[in-house]
Amino acid sequence: MTASEYISQNISGMEAVSPASSSWGNKGYSSTWIDESNSWIYKHLRRASNLMVQIAGTNSKPKGLLKRALNQALRELLLAQASDWPFMMKTGNSSEFAKNKFEEHINNFFSLHNQITTNRINKEGLLSLEKKNAIFPDIDYRIYADNKSG
Repeated sequence: MTASEYISQNISGMEAVSPASSSWGNKGYSSTWIDESNSWIYKHLRRASNLMVQIAGTNSKPKGLLKRALNQALRELLLAQASDWPFMMKTGNSSEFAKNKFEEHINNFFSLHNQITTNRINKEGLLSLEKKNAIFPDIDYRIYADNKSG
């Protein structure tokens, strides 16, 4: 039985809950990830996320190199969003490594965004990123499309 089937059969016995924001981090909330040592990353992540929504929404049926670039842009954004980077920056555990990895992925994203929006995709550079950062092989950039854009 699926969860939705169970709910439809047992709706009267269901209780609505609202989980509190919590974390396994220090003090049980997100202070580890939002600290003066790492808070600078979030303005870049917000900007990149907004740009990803835009390029996903304006490229509904790309083919070939453009589709690959859009998918790799999303990979780079997701890698930049990894919670390990701010965690490591805060705890001091390889903080320089974490800073460098964040900057690498966010810069890769912004470079791909520029290539996509100017229609000047560097095929060799894209191939290099696809080989180096090959996580999520079946990723589909359209999951980032704003619903209003179609």
